[in-house]
Amino acid sequence: MLANKHKCFVILHELQSKGIDVKSYISEINSGIIPKIVVNELVKQNDNVCSFYLNLNKKAHKIIKEILTCEDKPVGTYIKIATSIITQGTITLEHLYKDDINGQNEFIECLRLKELSAGIATYFDSGDYVPLVEAVNANKRDVKSLLD
Repeated sequence: MLANKHKCFVILHELQSKGIDVKSYISEINSGIIPKIVVNELVKQNDNVCSFYLNLNKKAHKIIKEILTCEDKPVGTYIKIATSIITQGTITLEHLYKDDINGQNEFIECLRLKELSAGIATYFDSGDYVPLVEAVNANKRDVKSLLD
């Protein structure tokens, strides 16, 4: 998820206090979908996870194209995507959150670095690539929600 549920609900509360009806968006967040109105607010607030993907896209980083076109590709493509996100995420993490453990943990969670790592480990241990594909596809949904 581009942001955890708490952050999404905080944004909805802020929007509601501005007079916007947010009731229909609550069920989306509870089902793991970040509504476009929340994504737009995250972008306006220069949220670090959104900025991470948007900066990669702005720089025409190959990983964004790979994420968006990974459907039905060989498992090697998913490994390449996962390791690229992990590498770029780690570099970003070091620059943004040197002494902020909570910020680091939230960034790791929202970029799904644990799921990507676990997916790679599962594939290397057992040959089961399903967790890896699921993790990459979750990141793909995040990127698509930002760029659509």
